[in-house]
Amino acid sequence: MKKIIIYNWDRVDGKIGAGVSVYIRNLISGLIENGNYKIIFLNSGLTYTVDKEIKIVQVNNTFDDRIDTYEIVNSPVIAPIQQSDKNIKEYLTDNILPKIISTFIREINPDIIHFNNIEGLSLGVLHLKKEYPEIKFIYSVHNYFPLCSRVNLWKDEKIGKGHNCDKKDYSECSNCYKKSSYLGTKMIRSGNKILGYSLKALDRFSIKRVDVSLYEHYQKDTIAAINNNCDAVLAVSNRVKELLLNAGVKNDIIHTSYIGTAVAEQSLRRPCVNDVFSSPFVIAYMGYMREDKGFYFFLDMLEKMSLDISKNIKVKIIARYAGKKEEVSRIHALENKFYKIEIYDGYTKDNQKELLKDVHLGIVPVLWEDNLPQVAIEQIAFGVPILVSNLGGAKELCQNDDFVFKAKDTEEFMFKLRHIYENRDLLIDFFKTSKELVTMSAHIRDIENYYDKE
Repeated sequence: MKKIIIYNWDRVDGKIGAGVSVYIRNLISGLIENGNYKIIFLNSGLTYTVDKEIKIVQVNNTFDDRIDTYEIVNSPVIAPIQQSDKNIKEYLTDNILPKIISTFIREINPDIIHFNNIEGLSLGVLHLKKEYPEIKFIYSVHNYFPLCSRVNLWKDEKIGKGHNCDKKDYSECSNCYKKSSYLGTKMIRSGNKILGYSLKALDRFSIKRVDVSLYEHYQKDTIAAINNNCDAVLAVSNRVKELLLNAGVKNDIIHTSYIGTAVAEQSLRRPCVNDVFSSPFVIAYMGYMREDKGFYFFLDMLEKMSLDISKNIKVKIIARYAGKKEEVSRIHALENKFYKIEIYDGYTKDNQKELLKDVHLGIVPVLWEDNLPQVAIEQIAFGVPILVSNLGGAKELCQNDDFVFKAKDTEEFMFKLRHIYENRDLLIDFFKTSKELVTMSAHIRDIENYYDKE
């Protein structure tokens, strides 16, 4: 039985890592069922203590004794990576954490280390491959960490002036987002919240001299470390692979490996609405009320939609709206314009199918290169065709130009929506061309090709 260390910055039972954390739990469950591997899980960058000693401790998990779980305490690199310039500098220069992890590797003696990101680690950890050439280093790329210290190729997300970073300008990187206080974040996470928040407040008023070369080194050194140390790099979509290749990742180590999902086991492969010509025509936005996810673009489209089509459309918005008073007010202001508008405060795996059962068309209007949106996979699995922007991996699931529009293009979005509304047979055609979703068992068979390759 081979030993494998699976790394993710979020805890194995955590929720802050969003879709990646869900994937990790599904992957571990599948590998346990597979029976060929002893699983050791490691996370980092979240837990800090007053004594500041960097160490690895064993922790409990919901898998009980079926896996062993460990956490790095007081990592010099806070997760997620985009905390501050100081955090990025620690990522590039720290040499203490690699020594601690090297000792951990010797004790565990794994056959494989499967990195599902590198956040919470310093770059020197990848260079441990030189010490342990017999161990397979595999890196699954779920975000754009190697290319972007913001990890999503999206500029100024927090201040609402986003655009896609489709070419590299390191001066832009250095001024991309409001950076948190490195020390303040550590203080808060170690329990000293009063001092931590005070430091964060002071940090906002401080004048920072940004070293632009730091961001150039961030990308170039990361790409070099991947090329020199990883046996396989697994991109979650062809678009992710394309962007990594363009940035310099070696062609002979990078492969597309679509993630497996539990919902793929029950994929309908047909519209969930039995009569696609039924009325009203139901569209749904499911996900986050965020600029990069295209929520505000979608809301703008609802406000601009002509009455001749809107009066026959029922809109379902399924997204957490705590603290979003202005957004909720804008939604309610549209109630007389549409056949009906319903808003739901998010969803769970237990009620998602029920929420989607009457939906003709899902809207996934992302404005960034969203690697492979989990919500797109889920909607297709439950029998909901999706209209998606041309950015990221979602369009690879459609494989049908009738369901893809240019991101943030108002006219093309309206044209495609009306075209589908007026030609409902397209909803049936969607499933004739859409990509077969990958089950977790199929994904594990694929990933074993890289685990076991000599």
